[in-house]
Amino acid sequence: MQNKSLFARILPHPFVSVIVAMSWLMLNHSAESFDFVVAISLGLIIPKLIQPFIIHTPNIHWKSAIQLFFVVLWDIVISNIKVAKQVLGPTKNLTPKWFRVPLETDHEHVNTLLAMIITTTPGT
Repeated sequence: MQNKSLFARILPHPFVSVIVAMSWLMLNHSAESFDFVVAISLGLIIPKLIQPFIIHTPNIHWKSAIQLFFVVLWDIVISNIKVAKQVLGPTKNLTPKWFRVPLETDHEHVNTLLAMIITTTPGT
């Protein structure tokens, strides 16, 4: 077993810790000191509990990830507006269709990311 730094032992998955803490604060709709203490505690405890289940964390190219985030966010906003116009408009204008899009990749992370983007975008 390799020696891990103190930081790596306390925060085995820093991104998961931030997500857990932010989720707690958002779910509680509160910024009181108690909620911050609980959020930080959960952000430290939960990643340690799930550490055995996370086999490999892929290297993230942060610049590309942030760009993708804003592209997807923009697409979600535009899709919400378009779907709202269609749903609130006359039903004769609705023309549902099925599209078959072949995947050209077998990479599990790429396919998972694509599935998450599709399920969060309205109208898909």
